[in-house]
Amino acid sequence: MFDQEKKIGYMITKTALKIKAGLNQLLKAGGIDITADQFELLMILREKEGLSQTEMAMLTSKDKTNITRILDILEKKQLIERRKNDYDRRTYNIFLTKKGKQHRSSLQQVLQRGNQRLAEGLTNEDINEFTRIIKIINKNLGMDITNDNFSQIKKE
Repeated sequence: MFDQEKKIGYMITKTALKIKAGLNQLLKAGGIDITADQFELLMILREKEGLSQTEMAMLTSKDKTNITRILDILEKKQLIERRKNDYDRRTYNIFLTKKGKQHRSSLQQVLQRGNQRLAEGLTNEDINEFTRIIKIINKNLGMDITNDNFSQIKKE
């Protein structure tokens, strides 16, 4: 019988699920009516508006169906809007609405609180070592994690 607690993939998966649950708790406690998945897309749009759904799927490693579902919910909440792409009628670009932009500071506060909670008891050296290891694991999986996630997006 193998010891699941010592398997890297298992530990990462369990940690990711706990982080997501913790983020959902922080959002709820902050009176913000969105989920962790919705939060992720809003944070991406905060950095770069006008991305296509395909680009958002690539940045989040989510499939296009899930991205569409999450964007549908955000659109119903009037936090985002889809605009037809001027160059490709099949493509929509995603933008924050005025209401979505008003949430920027509260979302940033949730992000800071979440990161502070994750880093409790860790030194800068611990965080640097963790980052180094995660980059190696992602490289092993064929993924390039950099500080600039948007470098993956082609320039138009």
